[in-house]
Amino acid sequence: MSKKKLTYQELEKEIIQLKSEIKLKESEDRFSMLLKASEDMISIHEPNGRYIYYNGPKCYAITAKDVVGKTITDFFEDDISHQLLNTFKRVVKTGKSERIELLFDWLGEKKWFLEYIYPIKNNNGDVIELVKVCRDIHKRKIAEQIIAEQNAEKETQLKELEISRHKIQNSLELLEKSKYSMNEASKIAKIGYWDHDLITNTVTWSDYIHSIFGTNPKDGVPLQEEIFKNFDNESREKLKKATLELTTKGTSYDIEIKWTNENEEEIWLRNVAQPIYNKENQIIGKRGVMQNITSSKIVQLQLEVSRQTTESSLELLAKREFSMNEASKTAKIGFFEDNVVTETRVWSEYLYQVFGLDPKEEIPPRKELSKLLMNEENQQKLAKSLSKLDTEGISFDIEIEMNNLRKEKIWVRAVVQPVYNKENKIVGRRGVMQDITVFKKTEQELQISKQQIQTTLDLLEKSEYSKNEASNTAKIGYHHYNIETDTFTWSENLYRFFGLDHNKPVPSRDEILKCFDKESQNKMKEATLDLDSKGIPYDLELKIINFKDKEVWVRNVAEAVYNEKNEIIGRRGVTQDITEQKQIEYKNLIITENYK
Repeated sequence: MSKKKLTYQELEKEIIQLKSEIKLKESEDRFSMLLKASEDMISIHEPNGRYIYYNGPKCYAITAKDVVGKTITDFFEDDISHQLLNTFKRVVKTGKSERIELLFDWLGEKKWFLEYIYPIKNNNGDVIELVKVCRDIHKRKIAEQIIAEQNAEKETQLKELEISRHKIQNSLELLEKSKYSMNEASKIAKIGYWDHDLITNTVTWSDYIHSIFGTNPKDGVPLQEEIFKNFDNESREKLKKATLELTTKGTSYDIEIKWTNENEEEIWLRNVAQPIYNKENQIIGKRGVMQNITSSKIVQLQLEVSRQTTESSLELLAKREFSMNEASKTAKIGFFEDNVVTETRVWSEYLYQVFGLDPKEEIPPRKELSKLLMNEENQQKLAKSLSKLDTEGISFDIEIEMNNLRKEKIWVRAVVQPVYNKENKIVGRRGVMQDITVFKKTEQELQISKQQIQTTLDLLEKSEYSKNEASNTAKIGYHHYNIETDTFTWSENLYRFFGLDHNKPVPSRDEILKCFDKESQNKMKEATLDLDSKGIPYDLELKIINFKDKEVWVRNVAEAVYNEKNEIIGRRGVTQDITEQKQIEYKNLIITENYK
């Protein structure tokens, strides 16, 4: 039976259908080509994780046959599988796409991947399948980690730079405080400072030492022989011996010596010294403080005479011929005697004066007087001493603080011994009482003087330590420039920065300037001009090629030095080696540029 011939309309529909099929085939071919060209792994899953479609780049050497029909757990470790399946559950439940970044072993290589999972829904809006696009982001993650590490390293470097700035600032403050502290101590305690460099045989005095010896600081330190000849023989020998022990054995000394000035006035001096060592622990000098103790020494001698007088008074008291009034006049001593049997008391006239009483009045009872004039501590001290004397016959020698009836704060020394009868029984007590208020105040002044000297030595030591410590920890050198003499003073570290021997003189200003590159030279010229003329401090980063042809970066911080008339006479500051920091900055810049 022959086939029915198609009408024109039916033929037209057939042709349209064929064209549609051809277009659909072309679209599928194009989509297939796009998938093959993609570097992503694209898969379609059932909600339980089973693969129903896979397409991936050829570089992974895996095909759809190797994947379709298997599940997520067939390809991934347990922890990765759990994360993917849990994500599938959330997408099915919410109907919303999700992204997660995972690090896992894919075909023997540990890499970072971005998993993009989105739902396929039916007409009712239910999720029936899941599309998973897996993209290799390993290079990006590694780059992010490098950037994070670089940022952390930069943060650390910034903190180190900030710490370094603080160290420099602290160093300048320590220098200023040290100078202020020494000047202040000198004014308060009449203390002068001196230093003797044994290598160069140069001696440095503070202004107060010049004041002690009557010399002018502008004329410099006089020759040793000129000062030495005015010491008495004993002081001269004492000083020679102490100096020899210090320079040969490193033994510090603290001696009192006597010197006579041009007006034939005797001056007592306390000289405290200690050795100065270099890094090899060799003695290279000595330094110390000198205090004018003339006033204290005179009072001390008077106190000694007074003590001897008191002892003599006790001996004379045992003899009835002793003249109470005479001893009282010469040593501010009052005499008393208590008769325990008759309960009578006898005072010399001076004792009334000490307690602020009228000699015409009756002597108050002892306990009542003690309670009225003394605090609890001194009452107990006196009562305990009297108890031992009355019961055991133990003499005593004590010092008591009190406020007399004139409301004056006084110190008295009470020296008391028992009085026996013929049967050797204690029937009373007698003794002397001396007003030692002046001597106690002097002792306190002497103690304060000792503390001031010790504080001064500590300040000197801390000053030296602070400079060395700051220098060692922060690679810092110290410098000073005197405009009038056009001379520089450098610390040892500054010689090291410029590649020079610290035992040789500081180079000239022109020689120093040649070490800086052109840009740094211009910075230095402009900054020093502003500082010297206007007092404007500076803080610069400079590059030098030192005398050993080594490139060194330094941070130079300086401030003006003024005289008493507020005129600029120089500058001083610190220089820090920041070469390592600059190298790290340059290295980071290169890394950043390469990454871009």
